[in-house]
Amino acid sequence: SITLLGYTTEAGSIRTARFAVTNLSIGAVGRMSYHIQMFSPTGWSTKLDDSFGRARPMFRTGEGEIVSIPSPTNGLPWRVSGQFVADVGIGHIVKLVVSRTLRLTGIPARYELAAYDIESNEVEAGR
Repeated sequence: SITLLGYTTEAGSIRTARFAVTNLSIGAVGRMSYHIQMFSPTGWSTKLDDSFGRARPMFRTGEGEIVSIPSPTNGLPWRVSGQFVADVGIGHIVKLVVSRTLRLTGIPARYELAAYDIESNEVEAGR
């Protein structure tokens, strides 16, 4: 889950939003990245240039982290989206090696690494 905790003002008067990220699944997950998503009349769009959290930690059930990001200032509703994988540790390595080897030999890979997107609730513009 990704939950807004509140706001702080960092050095240089930068307004920062703090989110708690917690693994509520029954197994470990690996975090790929976080992105800010903005809402518009056409729906949610990911701002890839606002990517943060590039490291790839593993969270066991109930574990997580606190993420701080500069709050968007464009007046649109927004949210945070996190991309996670369920294959971590040795399972991740085995699937990666096997699927790449099969593709190189022209055999379709039956096992692929799947990434899952988890979004926070919408944060109102100006909040």
